[in-house]
Amino acid sequence: MRFGLRYVITGAPAGAPVDIRLVTRFPKAGLLDPVSGVRHHQTEYTTQGVIGASAYREFTFDQSWEIVPGEWVFEFWQAGRNIGMQKFCVMDAESAPYEAAPLQGANCAFLIGGPKKLDVLNLHTALWFPWTRGWPMDRVGG
Repeated sequence: MRFGLRYVITGAPAGAPVDIRLVTRFPKAGLLDPVSGVRHHQTEYTTQGVIGASAYREFTFDQSWEIVPGEWVFEFWQAGRNIGMQKFCVMDAESAPYEAAPLQGANCAFLIGGPKKLDVLNLHTALWFPWTRGWPMDRVGG
């Protein structure tokens, strides 16, 4: 199972490379690796994007211990500035039923898992850079 989003880096000049730091924040409990005993609260890496090009970002549950219910956050950083984020709620079989007010009390816009599992969730998002006008992140499709 995996979830993610598509995004477009906007700005000028079109086609120019730009370094983006991608941070994934896990639920408060973190992800506990049973082999190493290490609890992870976030991961991050830097990638080079291209202004005007579509890109995709996802998290894949490779191990069962990674499926931790709660709020997951994808953050996008450029030059030390948070330029966008998207929150997801991950549910497991013990989480509140999907059908019963799934977002009540949650601070997420999208649900992943639960009794009605979603194998892939794609969102279309545009990232706005400091040298452009507009909000830090603006959804351009669903």
